[in-house]
Amino acid sequence: MKIDYMSDPHFDNWHEPKNKINYNKLDLQFKSYIPSGRGEILIIAGDLGHFNRQNIEMLIAIKKLYKYKHVICVLGNHDYYLSTKDQRLDLKKIHLIE
Repeated sequence: MKIDYMSDPHFDNWHEPKNKINYNKLDLQFKSYIPSGRGEILIIAGDLGHFNRQNIEMLIAIKKLYKYKHVICVLGNHDYYLSTKDQRLDLKKIHLIE
């Protein structure tokens, strides 16, 4: 079994949080972290970004686009910088991603 690994993608630095996902930009970002091959599982070690709604959308897109069986992530310090009530509510939903 092959496992891919990335750390600190900071999605909000690559993608405007209020816009729809730009899949070409997402592909460029993803390939900069994982340039060759694809595993069955992706592990992301923290710092997805500051906007958990965007983080959830990105994780779902990555799982679908690259056909991972599982995407496992550990939240980093940037994932807890929640400035609005909506962001705090979104954090509670992260465990629902399959």
